[in-house]
Amino acid sequence: MTMNQPNPRSLYAPREPIFPRRVAAKFRARKWWIMGVTLAICHVTPWIHWDRGPSLPDQAVLIDMAHRRFYFFWIRIWPQEFYFVAGLLIMAGIGLFLFTSALGRVWCGYTCPQTVWTDLFILVERWIKGDRNARVRLWNAPMTARKPRGLIGNLALSDAALLVRPQIEVAVSPIRNPLFVSLSDGSIGNAYDVRLRNKWGDERQFNIELAGDPNSQVRLERADDSSVMVPADTTALHRIYVLAPANTGSAMADTTDIRFAIEEPQSAERVGADSVFHGKEAQ
Repeated sequence: MTMNQPNPRSLYAPREPIFPRRVAAKFRARKWWIMGVTLAICHVTPWIHWDRGPSLPDQAVLIDMAHRRFYFFWIRIWPQEFYFVAGLLIMAGIGLFLFTSALGRVWCGYTCPQTVWTDLFILVERWIKGDRNARVRLWNAPMTARKPRGLIGNLALSDAALLVRPQIEVAVSPIRNPLFVSLSDGSIGNAYDVRLRNKWGDERQFNIELAGDPNSQVRLERADDSSVMVPADTTALHRIYVLAPANTGSAMADTTDIRFAIEEPQSAERVGADSVFHGKEAQ
């Protein structure tokens, strides 16, 4: 090839698609287990509960940028103590360099984030498109209206989910210390922490009741009724008490499944959350 040629050849090879085949072997099975553990660390860690007392976040691992705190289980790091985090990052970097120098293929083949997520993406691709032969046939097939049907269907489902998504989110956490309290009239009370999220752009009222249990009563802490006002685009935490009259099934049983019903009167939108009620037999 010379510079005088009118159309010089490209110095880059064309892209060739890769279609890995599914294999079953001892080290491949270990790789699936390691992928599951690493992905579990990534997805489960934000949901681990750690009680730090009132007015403090109960997430075990949390970088609280708004209040400039770093929480790691029982460790709380303030901004002026960030050198601890810097030291941990430096040691983690040095440890990574040492590990990859000694066992580079082990790191890159089993625990590297790119490897882990690529394995997950290929697994999802196999679930949707099939194994290697099916993906090769799909790649070589001509472009017709049938070929992008999966993309069209997924987009339709995503759009439908976006249009019908609720504007209310609720999470109910039973208070387990104590499981229940006995009142002077013989009724049994359980306490719950209820988090209500208002996704509307204005303040809304939420009515809270028990669905399917006419005997039990719902009482809100520091309120005269069971309705609360939640500001726009915020999540409000409220303590709710459920009282079961004496000698009723809920009061005498060990545990009873209950369902909270939350309704916004203005839009008539209604959502529910399941929980349990602990009676006398729970002790």
